[in-house]
Amino acid sequence: AEYPARVSWRKEGFVMAPLKQNARTHPLSAVAIRRCASPRASRRRPTLALSRSVALVSVIVSGAAAASRGDAVGESWEMGGADNASYWDQVYSFQAAHGRKSYEWYGLGMEELEGPLRELLPPVGASLLVVGSGDSELSAELAARGWHVTSIDFSVEATLRMREAFPELAFHTMDARRMSFGNASFDAALDKGLSDCLGGQAERRAYFSELRRVLRPGGVLAVVAMRALSAEWDLGEGWSCRLGQELLGPLFYEDSATRPPQPYPGTERSIPYHFLGCATTPRSPMSLEL
Repeated sequence: AEYPARVSWRKEGFVMAPLKQNARTHPLSAVAIRRCASPRASRRRPTLALSRSVALVSVIVSGAAAASRGDAVGESWEMGGADNASYWDQVYSFQAAHGRKSYEWYGLGMEELEGPLRELLPPVGASLLVVGSGDSELSAELAARGWHVTSIDFSVEATLRMREAFPELAFHTMDARRMSFGNASFDAALDKGLSDCLGGQAERRAYFSELRRVLRPGGVLAVVAMRALSAEWDLGEGWSCRLGQELLGPLFYEDSATRPPQPYPGTERSIPYHFLGCATTPRSPMSLEL
């Protein structure tokens, strides 16, 4: 595959560009992809993808590659979108069978996020909720630094695998849009990538309202996303947010159902991802300049 000559930016923050294909080295003949909120998948050539919101749904392969893994896997992935727990259960299970152990969306781990997080989060020892934790090792890194971390993901497969990897930590199978925690349960919350999977304003506002419910008064929220969120438009009432900052990461591409998106060589620190810090407030949201 060659690096594309043009990458198109779209209003909603997604970046997609076709990869040129070599039939001798790439058995992939077509890819069906789905944005998290899209009700339908579209058939495209292999694509460069920047977020969870451009998710691999199925792969049509040719020759021995098809026989080796079975077309039924790709077919079953089309049964649900990437905002559906069953979709991720299938992805984690299938890719784990091909060696997947952990994965950092956007290529941003603790090394890249520690500075902004330490500036925003309450001191170590505070309670921290990580939503949409997936199979990222970020929860373990935060716990190792002294925060009391609780992690949730709506994928049973992800939760079970992280419990096995880090039995001393709390991982719960739970949808962040409908949490079973009581009101004011946490001092802070972290969302890396989950908000990008929520398509419309109403869905995002309902999600952030649920996050606000489980945070204590004055609790803080860190969001890492492709989409540059607006406190007034996306989060809704009850938040006070400062202007976000950009974190530079690589461009990612999807070329196989057996592994998650991979960083494209030579694109390190070339793609902006957005870090937004907010605090709960009883007043209408404000945007505060640093």
